[in-house]
Amino acid sequence: MRIQLKIDPALGVKRGTKTATTPETTEIPDNLCLKDLAEHLNISAEMGRYMLFFVNHRLEKGEYSLKEGDDVQLIAPVTGG
Repeated sequence: MRIQLKIDPALGVKRGTKTATTPETTEIPDNLCLKDLAEHLNISAEMGRYMLFFVNHRLEKGEYSLKEGDDVQLIAPVTGG
């Protein structure tokens, strides 16, 4: 199954030379939810706990089942002080 994927660089996922603002068509296994996608991309469980998932420009929970052609953004929370 193919999705459009954008990953915040703060998540530490290496994906070729693309920037975070450039979506990339990505082949993933069928029947993945967002939590499974994070694991598939080797995003640490600690980071995954706080990550925000956007699908087709809507905030979704980790249980969301991905569909062919979904536009997915994985965003790390911003902290500071």
